[in-house]
Amino acid sequence: MCEFVKIAGNKNGYVAQCIHCDGLEIVHGNCIIQLAELQWTSFLQYILHVRQTHPNKSSSIKTIMLDIAATEFFQMYLTGSELDELHDMLESADNELKAQKLIRSFNRTC
Repeated sequence: MCEFVKIAGNKNGYVAQCIHCDGLEIVHGNCIIQLAELQWTSFLQYILHVRQTHPNKSSSIKTIMLDIAATEFFQMYLTGSELDELHDMLESADNELKAQKLIRSFNRTC
């Protein structure tokens, strides 16, 4: 069973990592997305791609659709500012994950 520790967050959510399996849990608004560690990079790249392809961020209407599971059964709709918040939170988490990985590799060599 997973035991998550928060590694990044903002007022609308957080990213946490399991101390046992390194799986990740992304909470944003009222959505929870769980990823295996191997899925993290592709998910982050997908969010960046969506952000780059939706330059009009002035609308307060949720017009940006994230097709999270690559199926029609789970879609998440965001405004431009919500997408920016999600991206910034994921970038912060990615920086923390990279730092943890660097520290672990340094500890193994000592």
